[in-house]
Amino acid sequence: MKLSQAIADKNLELNKIKAEAKQINEVKKEIQDSLDKLVIRYDFEGDIDLDEEYNNADKIEQPELFD
Repeated sequence: MKLSQAIADKNLELNKIKAEAKQINEVKKEIQDSLDKLVIRYDFEGDIDLDEEYNNADKIEQPELFD
């Protein structure tokens, strides 16, 4: 095999790896975006409730602060 053919083959392999890495990063971003939309609520029993939208965050009961 000629050196130029070997280089071309390695470049093709590298391009495939780059394409796979791009897909992985896109999925990673989608997952992170989904996680960012979750609001974790702790109730007084220590259980965790997950709301899927930030809009529900204002419905979370907040403890009263003392003056």
